[in-house]
Amino acid sequence: MTDKIIPLIYVMALGFVALRLCNATFPAAERLGARNIYFFVALNVTGFLLTAFLPAPYAVFFVVVLISILILAPVEPVPRIALYLFLVPLMPSLGYDLHIGIPLLRITWTKLLTILLLLPLLPGAIRRKPLLHFPLDKYIWAFFLLNAALAFRDTSFTNGLRGITYLGLDFLIPYLVLSRYLRNLEDIRHVLFALLAALFFAGCVNVFETFRTWHLYEQLRINISGARFMAIERLGMLRATGPFSIPSQSAFALSAGLGICWALLPQMRKPLITAFIAAVLAAGVFVTFSRGNWIGGAIIGMAFLFTANRKQFFRLSAVLLLLWGALAYFDVADDVAAILPFVGAEDTQAAGTVDYRAQLLETSLRVANENPWFGSANFHEHPDMQALRQSSGLLDLVNQYLIVLLNSGYSGLILYVAMFVSGFAALVRVLRKATGMPEEQRTLFRALFFTLAGLLVAATTTSAMGRTGMMLWCLLAISAVATEYVLPRRAVAGRISSGTEARAHR
Repeated sequence: MTDKIIPLIYVMALGFVALRLCNATFPAAERLGARNIYFFVALNVTGFLLTAFLPAPYAVFFVVVLISILILAPVEPVPRIALYLFLVPLMPSLGYDLHIGIPLLRITWTKLLTILLLLPLLPGAIRRKPLLHFPLDKYIWAFFLLNAALAFRDTSFTNGLRGITYLGLDFLIPYLVLSRYLRNLEDIRHVLFALLAALFFAGCVNVFETFRTWHLYEQLRINISGARFMAIERLGMLRATGPFSIPSQSAFALSAGLGICWALLPQMRKPLITAFIAAVLAAGVFVTFSRGNWIGGAIIGMAFLFTANRKQFFRLSAVLLLLWGALAYFDVADDVAAILPFVGAEDTQAAGTVDYRAQLLETSLRVANENPWFGSANFHEHPDMQALRQSSGLLDLVNQYLIVLLNSGYSGLILYVAMFVSGFAALVRVLRKATGMPEEQRTLFRALFFTLAGLLVAATTTSAMGRTGMMLWCLLAISAVATEYVLPRRAVAGRISSGTEARAHR
């Protein structure tokens, strides 16, 4: 009994501290209210306690989530989206195969929330703006339609429909709902504050797990799905996962949190608490020991320092170089080097990871070139890919670009990259016109640009699917809305001015 209650006590304590600190620094209009607290308490109490003693634990959890959302979820689209982004990082993936006589869907926490919170908004989202409203929409639809067609190859018709459903739930519905219902920068900030609060809580859990050497959500995963996560250590410390199932995905999400904290910085009220929130997010990324995401987080952090104060940036860089040089004289330097790629000796764990990733890249490209245009649904069964399976039987394919390439070929990879290139191009156009822009808007656009850049770098060592993919699609949708808010207004102002001058001339 105590092994089920004690984790819940720690989760509640960390949650209330995290949410209280957020409310202390968030603007009054963005503070987390009773609705957020209720969902946080109800979900965790159900997960840790009720599911441990009642039969059909996932059904119990599902019923509590369903009733809570039907009763308490706001009807207004923007608060509903904010609740969605708040809830997504709060619980483990909790994958469950839903059967209704026959296998139906594999439901995860993110898919469940998308169905209950965002799917009812989809018809209105489609009516609000044309399907090709934003420049990147054509790439979104092309990527979706390509993968929808490929979902039917080498499988049954029902499996193809299941694949299309997953595509819609994982990226198309979140993108369409956010890009159509968010209208201005105030809406964007409202949903980002909710997401930041949940990610700050996840960062607190990560730090606790590493220093306590205990995966806090392990009991909840066992209660609901029976799944166990194999604990992994580096430098003698536990790799944290927090509410996420995999260290790299946890680090990916918290790296996004660093960028969101930067984007909202002008609205945060108390600098010391804000700095503490950013420090916890950075520490949460570090204790996952996910090195690719360290680089992604470093890109976001260094870009913030460089744009905020270049002198401080160069001073900090010099201090870090001096510290690195001094560290070489201590024994701990060997331990640190052992986890840094391209730095340690050939027999270190980091060097082994780099070698495995190099083999994975080489083999994946060779396998992809056998079906270059549209990839293969069964690439993981290829003998060359089978040879890369580790002793545990895992094919550690943690590179989002390789996953897209192997699944949908170079056609899919080009469309995937084109979506983000289009989003970057819009942000660059806005930043070039930033001369007369208020500082808080300039900060938002810079943060969005470098956050997307850092996450796309981190995706080379992370499977950006499920919740981690949701971070990318939501930020892409937010970037599209934010850039339209600035560029068309200036264009309209120019047309109005020209029309006024023409009438005066006449």
